[in-house]
Amino acid sequence: DDNQYQEKLGLIKFGIEAIQGNAEVRDEIVVTTPTELVNYAKAWNSGNETWPLALGADIDMTGIDWECLGNYKYPYSGEINGNGYTIKNLSVTEGIFSEEGEYIAAFIGIAGSSTEHSELRVSNLNFENASINLPTNGSNCGVVIGFAPSTANFDSYGAGVGADNYQCDNIIVKNCNITGEVIDMKSAGGVMGKAY
Repeated sequence: DDNQYQEKLGLIKFGIEAIQGNAEVRDEIVVTTPTELVNYAKAWNSGNETWPLALGADIDMTGIDWECLGNYKYPYSGEINGNGYTIKNLSVTEGIFSEEGEYIAAFIGIAGSSTEHSELRVSNLNFENASINLPTNGSNCGVVIGFAPSTANFDSYGAGVGADNYQCDNIIVKNCNITGEVIDMKSAGGVMGKAY
């Protein structure tokens, strides 16, 4: 009953209601193509999306320089369920510019929230042949998450006018397999670059 087509992004929002036990509606955006994934990130990074993300198929990002999901003004906090699917050939060569003159890069660029006591959960999502490659100006780079700042960092790093952002209380990455490389000049990690 909750199905609706979101024409401007070419994405599908839907809800699943439990039949037994406590009724619960779970709303999420399901993506199956590179274009849908890029459009989801653009919508989130401009403040026009808040729904959780789910994959409905393997997605090959060959030829796309990933923008990063989540920035200082609109950091990412929520749930990503890969449903066992794989993002292949994820590539980041620029990332998110910080006031320190460096770039933060990953699938999720900046982890954080617009509300206190938030949780970021990435589960059942695989990355194959990821390339996060910022050898001369990269800092805080990882495949899944680049940077999880403290609440104070959002002010000091210039979150932007009207932004009231907080650190994530919990960051959970589980049942994820990652292959690829992360190259930067400061803080690199296979899963996460840096967390305060």
